[in-house]
This record gives sequence, structure tokens and C-alpha cells, in this order.
Amino acid sequence: MRKPIEYATREEFAYFKKVQDIDSFLNDQIEAALKSTKAASERYEIRRLQTLLKNYQQFSEQDRKQCLLCVKVILEGLIQKVTRTSENVSRPMSHVSGPTSERVTCNVQHDPQIPRHTSEVTRPKLEHITCSVQRDPFEWTSPVQYIKGVGPQRARLLEKVGIRTVEDALYFLPRRYEDRGNLKPISQLISGESQTICGEVMAVDLVVTPRRGMRILELALQDKTGTVYAKWFNQPYLKNIFKKGQRLVLSGKSTTNRYYGHALEMENPNYEILDAEDQELLHTGRIVPIYPETKGLSSRPIRLLTDRLFELYSPVIPEILPEAIRKEYGLLPLSQALQMVHFPLPGSDLARFNRGNSDAHRRLIFDEFFLLELGLALKKRGVQEEEKGIHFEIGTSKVKRFIEQLPFQLTTAQRRVMDEIQRDMASVHPMNRLIQGDVGSGKTVVALFAMFIAVENNYQAVLMVPTEILAEQHYLTLGPLLDRLGISCALLTSGHSREEKKRISEAAETGSASILIGTHALLQEGVRFQRLGLAVIDEQHKFGVLQRATLTRKGYHPDVLILTATPIPRTLALSV
Repeated sequence: MRKPIEYATREEFAYFKKVQDIDSFLNDQIEAALKSTKAASERYEIRRLQTLLKNYQQFSEQDRKQCLLCVKVILEGLIQKVTRTSENVSRPMSHVSGPTSERVTCNVQHDPQIPRHTSEVTRPKLEHITCSVQRDPFEWTSPVQYIKGVGPQRARLLEKVGIRTVEDALYFLPRRYEDRGNLKPISQLISGESQTICGEVMAVDLVVTPRRGMRILELALQDKTGTVYAKWFNQPYLKNIFKKGQRLVLSGKSTTNRYYGHALEMENPNYEILDAEDQELLHTGRIVPIYPETKGLSSRPIRLLTDRLFELYSPVIPEILPEAIRKEYGLLPLSQALQMVHFPLPGSDLARFNRGNSDAHRRLIFDEFFLLELGLALKKRGVQEEEKGIHFEIGTSKVKRFIEQLPFQLTTAQRRVMDEIQRDMASVHPMNRLIQGDVGSGKTVVALFAMFIAVENNYQAVLMVPTEILAEQHYLTLGPLLDRLGISCALLTSGHSREEKKRISEAAETGSASILIGTHALLQEGVRFQRLGLAVIDEQHKFGVLQRATLTRKGYHPDVLILTATPIPRTLALSV
């Protein structure tokens, strides 16, 4: 199989059109391989190849190329698996032949208890293609486009709601749930209530209204107790779906139609067609998930996709938590939690699911916080071990001199926070502190103390605020106090003329301005510091993450102090 794929993909697909019916050839080889291969993991990979190529003829040329590249990566991984030594060690591919540039992201799994990581492999110049090579047959990053029943068109709609991969689909949680269980006899339907019924289709007709030309699909459904009518507006394709004699489950609100002898009817009900084997209901007759939707994509195809994914992958969804932790906190296995959150079991508490505090939701929420805390712990350890900041010398005489120049007495809370800042700034690791306090609580004087320490250690400090008025207010308030301390200060805003901006920027670059107060103008490329040691940001939520990063990059691992009177969730998220 490898030779024709390599030929078709070489030199940026220069020979692609010369390879005719490659999918037929590959499918024949796959069938032969399935007959001769007994190992379960290898058969799984071969069936994945089969799934990828299933709708090959329906793909656009670009999609066919991407499909072949995915097949190629899976095939290389399968070849490595077959030829690998008995050491049973999973390795990323060291070589994948093909044209130049962008990349493919490959999942490399060493242990089913360890979260996956990605490694980049030089790949053809196309959009990012996601594949996996691992011992575990489950692949979070497999594109949903190649799942049966999806295809390119529906994949584009799914992408609009954020579903690109298997992982995206399984973690695309319902926004609410509806109870469409408790089948009722038609004779017991109550007008104005949402109910679920089951019966046999007696008649189907497509009616076009004479005035507006509206197309209405009408259906008569009958059980042993009576008959009910259903209508769907402007969905004429249903004429080819519903057939006389079918068994059908309908869920929706029933109303009385006074024009037809006060008969009961349902408008645009949800439906489920029962096959001869009366398979498990998916869209009705149970607690049904309702997903976030977009134009052209309802909850129905998302349910079908999710159900198909559980059918394919449920037994091999990797468990990321050790069993001891799950037992300690009474948590469901991940596979079970994911399946239950999409398809609650019969008899489940609907209210708990709609509040998002079912046992299944609790497991997923635990994972989210656990992984966030784990990530923060690793980040913190990395900073402590690797990232070296500025060690500021802080003497009691300096602190005393600062306090003596203040025209007021410090509060207990201000002194406590100043002590904490001293410890942070004396450390060899960069300070990253958020100070929250109401307006008028004295956050600015605490920030001024930190800037004073930086300047006393022959470093510069910068104070960035969101508005020119606030910048000018800080400049006028702090200016006299800084004069008494013998510290030079400058103001930079977008309202300054070009000549003024140039003069102030030169003062910062030469070090003659020890403290610079300003707005977004501080982020301009022309603003440089001779020796920036501290960045203070007021009301951080008014700035973007990249803006903050731009400011701190003007020094070498400077300490960072953030002030806010309104610790809204975005402020806390940005701090994290």
C-alpha cells in the first residue's frame, strides 16, 4: 500500500492525478490484510484506514489529498508497530517522506495513565492535518470528517460549533436535556403538554398552501387507542423519509385543531423511526440531550455523531485519573461519565442533569479543575526551577525613608501587603502578584512602594493604566511624592505630540526617567527601557493578554504587579 501513496503524494502531489482508482486498490489491500491479521490492535488500525477511505469518491480534490496523508501517517505507524522490537516502547515517527513545509500533529502515547502530548513532524504544505500514532487505539485528534455519516459538508458545519476532532465531539456537552420518555397512548394525550407517543404511520401527504406556497408535510399516526396528526413546515424532504406502515415515535406538544373536528395534532415534533429490530431510541423515548446549534446543524446529527463515536471508541477511552483518586472522591470512570452526560440512563434525575451537577458532570468538572491545578503546579515548578528574575535588595532604612515621606499613616492591610511584596521582590524568581481592593483603599501607594524598591536598586518601573485621564491623575498625584524621594518620573500617552513622545522615549531608554506612567502608548515599539525591573498594570481586564506580554518583554523577567478594584472572572483568568 505504501508505494502508490508515496507516489501520489510526492513533490506536493505532482503525480496525484496520474494515480487512478487508488481507493479501490487500497480497499482491496485492506480487505486482504483484515483476513490475514489476527492482532486486535493491528486490525483496529487497518479498520481505521478502511473508515478513512470509505467516502473517498465523494471528497473534493483537496480533501482526497488530506485523506491520503492521514492514511499515510497511520500506515507508517502501523508498519512501525509491526516491526517494533519486543521492548514495547511507543515512539513518534522519525521520518515521514513527502513534500515540504507545514505540519501534522501526531499524538504519542507512552502509557494509558499519562495524558497525551504532541510532537511536530515536518509535513506537506497543506492545512493542519491531525492524526495519531500510539499504542492505545483511541485517538482524540482523529478528524470527525471521516466518521461514517459526516463527510466534508457536515464537517464544515460542525466546525462552526467547535467540533473538529473526536475529542471536540465527546466534550461538546449538551446545553440542556428534555424528557421524551414515558410513552403515552394516543387516547391519553393532553392538549398543550409535551408528550411522547408511538404508533404506525397510516398516511403521509405533502400539501402546498395556495396563498403563500408553504409546503406542509402531514402524517397520520395510529396506535390501538386512537389517531393523532403531525405536521412539519417547509421540510418537504421528509416525504422521502416517512413511509406508510413504519413504526414511529413522536415527541412534542399536542394541540387541538378546531378546523378538523377538534382532532389532536403535533407541529414539528421530534421523531424516531423504529426499525424491524426495535433498536434503542436515540432522539425520543428517553432523556434527550439538546446541544448548542447553528444554522444548518441541529441537535439531531450531533446526537447521531456522538452515538457513533461511543459505538466506536467507548471501550478504549483512556482513563486519566488513577483509580485511588477516583475511589477517594467517588468519581465515575471517564468513559462512563462521558457517555452518561450525553445519554443519561433511564430514570436519571432530569433536574440534576439540567443544573449540571449530575455524577457524570461532577467527574468532568473535577477533571477540568484537576488538570488546571496540575498545569499551574507544573508551571510554578518550572518558574521556580528555571526562570530567574531580579533579586532586589530591600533594607529597613529604605522602607523607613519611604514611609516617612508619606503624608498619612498606612493601614494594617497596606503594611501586610507591602511585607508580602518585599518578600516577593527579594526572591530570585519573578514576582507575579494581583492586588485587589476597593476604590480608595490605597492600592496605588502599595504599587508606589514596589516601584520605589525597584528604583532604589537601580532599575526602572512602569505603570500602565487604561485611560489618559487616569494616567494624568496618577502622574499629578504621585509626582510631588516622587520629587521628595528624589525619583524622576515621566508621563506618556497617545495624546502627546510626536516630539514629546520621542523625548520621553529617549528618557526611558537612557535611564534618566526612572518611572514611566502611561497608557497603551507604552506598548509602542519605539518605547524602550534601559533597565526595566517592575511592571505595574492597573485594571488588567482592560488590556489583552498580548498587550501585557508586550509590556513585560521590554525588560528581562521583570516583576509584575496587577491592581484591580473589580476582580471579575476575566481578571482572575488572565492572572492564571
